[in-house]
Amino acid sequence: MRARDYAALVAGAARVETARRLGRPTLPYKLELIVTFSCGSRCRTCSIWKRYIDDPDKRADELSVDDWVRAVHSARSHVRWLSLTGGEITEREDLPELVRALVAAVGDRLALIQFTTNGIDPERTESRFADILPATRGIPTYVTMSLDGIGKTYERVRGVPDGHAKVKRSMAALERLGQEHPQLTTSYQVTLSALNVHEADALFEEASRGKERPIITMATNALTLTGGRADVDVRKAGPEVEDALARMWRRYPRRSLQDLPPRLHLGLTRRFFATGEAPLPCAAGHATLTIDPYGGVLQCDSRDRPLARLQDHDFDIPAMCRSASFRQALAPLSGCRECWTPCQAYPTLMHHPAGALASYARAALGR
Repeated sequence: MRARDYAALVAGAARVETARRLGRPTLPYKLELIVTFSCGSRCRTCSIWKRYIDDPDKRADELSVDDWVRAVHSARSHVRWLSLTGGEITEREDLPELVRALVAAVGDRLALIQFTTNGIDPERTESRFADILPATRGIPTYVTMSLDGIGKTYERVRGVPDGHAKVKRSMAALERLGQEHPQLTTSYQVTLSALNVHEADALFEEASRGKERPIITMATNALTLTGGRADVDVRKAGPEVEDALARMWRRYPRRSLQDLPPRLHLGLTRRFFATGEAPLPCAAGHATLTIDPYGGVLQCDSRDRPLARLQDHDFDIPAMCRSASFRQALAPLSGCRECWTPCQAYPTLMHHPAGALASYARAALGR
């Protein structure tokens, strides 16, 4: 990312934090768009893939390209960061069309666009991103690919035969595309759980072979992902998980400013284990909003009860954020400390830089 992109995100954080402290409505600079719940993985740490097995007709209710664009366009004056996730985003055949329209809706204000993918279909992964990347030229574009095990462990965790090899092929394809599209940054994302902690060191080494540093997160019972049907909170896995995270933190690269947020996040994870709560009050609901495939607006994916629905506010995000009903629904959840995952922790670090550095120092000293 360029200095001006970091500056745009920091300015967004300052604007939101000022409004929050003054008791005014906050308008998010990051939107996390869950563009589909469809997914070909069969993960034991997530139940999203079960949704359309249980109710296949429900997929027809997912928002259209026009719906997504109306919502994002309404927030164009303050949105700087878009994150597209799922489900598996590449299962939307209209994904390239959606991305082109979203980029046009925000324009040159966009400082970062981010995608998550499971990479289990290498041909589809390459095809989708080959169509997407011309639309994001000049915009820092991040693609994270899930890597939750090596060989048979991957198959046990994610339920995809030969999945580890497929993911490596997908990553190789994206790295080739990156030679033509310099705005692209690719990395693996490792979700550490009781299912793969036995090979945490080897997994970290494997994930670090990508061109960029890996993202490390922890399995949690995020209700949008699990539907409450998976007891996967990593804190129940025993001290070996905490020890593995500490080793990853010590081995994490220190190459550039881009490595600072994940290093801070990993370092503060030790505080999360020690105290049972997040080291900083979360900025979700203010700095960020998560929107599910049907237009439900969530504080984050740890929740499954929408604060509002886009349809009830004519897809106007600022009007929704200013409404009394939305502010009333958000108030008791504001500053939550229930989890500490990268999607919300990274923005939170920008809102509490002094507290983040102080907590990081204490963690580094083992206090």
